[in-house]
Amino acid sequence: MEAELVGKKIHGLVRLPAIAHNVAVGKIKITDEDIAIISEHPASIHFDAKYKPGFYAMYKSLEKVKRSGLLAVSIKDMAYASGYIGDYAIGG
Repeated sequence: MEAELVGKKIHGLVRLPAIAHNVAVGKIKITDEDIAIISEHPASIHFDAKYKPGFYAMYKSLEKVKRSGLLAVSIKDMAYASGYIGDYAIGG
């Protein structure tokens, strides 16, 4: 939605049909199960996203980088990440 609001329409609502299809065929998981942290160090974190959208890990990473100042992030089994990644950078 943020992408639509700032005029980045290619990363906004136009993606909904593809996202809905990927949920329907099981490529994107929408369960209550949270993503897992595989390993974590002061300036790095490695997630298992469990085929959920990338914004789950992005927002958790933002919390950590505010404390450390610099952070390396790796994400295993991520379904997709929004093309409008700038929203994460400004704190969404």
